[in-house]
Amino acid sequence: MNITTLLLTAVLALTFADARADDESEAAAAPAPKLLDLRPPDITDLYTQQHLARLIAKMEADNIEEIEVKGARIPPPTFTPDVWLGTFGATLWGLLHPTQSWRIFAPIPPDRARNIGNQTFTTDGRLEPIGVPPGDPFKE
Repeated sequence: MNITTLLLTAVLALTFADARADDESEAAAAPAPKLLDLRPPDITDLYTQQHLARLIAKMEADNIEEIEVKGARIPPPTFTPDVWLGTFGATLWGLLHPTQSWRIFAPIPPDRARNIGNQTFTTDGRLEPIGVPPGDPFKE
């Protein structure tokens, strides 16, 4: 390498270092950009309760239609056969009731699904504990 190349390289390196320092100082002096907030505002900040009530009443009056149907609803079935539990019991029940054997694989029928969550559990016939063991089992 000759001297001219070394000098040219040194001048370019100092120029780029100076330009980089200028960029960093400008970036430090400029305020940080504000992040874009895409959350919706609270509706009570935009409208008063009275204005909201008027808007909802107008929307209901304009868009909600009443439909009256003449006829009777078909009542859901009230009797669903009890499928025997277990592999052998369900197989035997399916052989004895071939037209209803699909119920072995079916989900809960509608007449029994209505009772889900409405069960009352009693403690009749269950023994109360004799006592509580000494000490706290959760503190160890």
